[in-house]
Amino acid sequence: MNARFWKQLAVILRRLSPGSVQREANRPFSLAVVGTGEEVCGWRDRLAPPGLAERKRDQALKPLFTIPVPLTPAYAEMLPRFDLLWVTPSAVDEVRGLTRRYTLLPEAPDGGAEESAWADAIMDEVRDKHAGFRLALARHYHPLRRAAISQVISTIALENAAFAVLSAIPDIIPSPVELPWAIGEFASDTVVITANQLRMAFIIAAASDSPVGWSQQKGQLASIAGSAFGWRALARELAGKMPGGAGLVAKGLIAYSATHVVGWGLEHFHRLGHYFTRPEKLELYQEAHRRGRKRVEELERRLAGRGPAPRPAAQFPGETPEAASGAWLPEAE
Repeated sequence: MNARFWKQLAVILRRLSPGSVQREANRPFSLAVVGTGEEVCGWRDRLAPPGLAERKRDQALKPLFTIPVPLTPAYAEMLPRFDLLWVTPSAVDEVRGLTRRYTLLPEAPDGGAEESAWADAIMDEVRDKHAGFRLALARHYHPLRRAAISQVISTIALENAAFAVLSAIPDIIPSPVELPWAIGEFASDTVVITANQLRMAFIIAAASDSPVGWSQQKGQLASIAGSAFGWRALARELAGKMPGGAGLVAKGLIAYSATHVVGWGLEHFHRLGHYFTRPEKLELYQEAHRRGRKRVEELERRLAGRGPAPRPAAQFPGETPEAASGAWLPEAE
């Protein structure tokens, strides 16, 4: 099995391009923030806090233009030319007559949880309307980084859950339709899920303004590939104990939760310079398992075309002694 795994993984890895991820993170852009003089100064300092290192703040401020209202004729003419146009509620009426291509900024009071809320709101708009700039924005603006990475982790975790469920449904072989980048010969679910996590590692590094590439991230990539066997063993053992649809959900939940552990571990490493401890990984896995259960149940029903709902949550394998002990978790580096 090991030789087959590495052979199939090598085939898929040849299709991954860290260079394209880096190019997307380096994509040039222009960002205009429009509002009252006080508002635009406040947004400038939220996006590029004065306490940042000089090089990082210069990088953040270079593409950022703060435009106070009332607009001068020159600024009014320039607005439609910006790649991204963010407008405070007080300036909407003045901007609306000039262009409809803008993002309405949320109220952004100071403070921890509230700061996270405005960053999430902005990145939700970016994901829906300007996804091509997501990595570049995360790389330039540290306060937006965690929200951008959260989107990436959630998306890839659901992709992996979908592939795990599809691969376990009798007479169904997941196709490139489910994971468009995994083109070519069919590989095992473990191979595809692992490759997807490696792709995630490149994206998170780029969003974190860290080096991206095979050699630059060899330790991270080796850790992800090495832990794949542990996740596979857990998924097979626990899914095998569950009848019918509950087994599919169990397998999907393992893929979903494991991808969250990998993703947030990478975010933690790029932000703080060290990995989660074993207890922290276990806590993160259990939280992802709890939060993701409903989403994976819905995913399984949709993919399998099942009528009845899967078994109740209390009968899923997250509460088994094997999962609760954390014995299957890879060691922290």
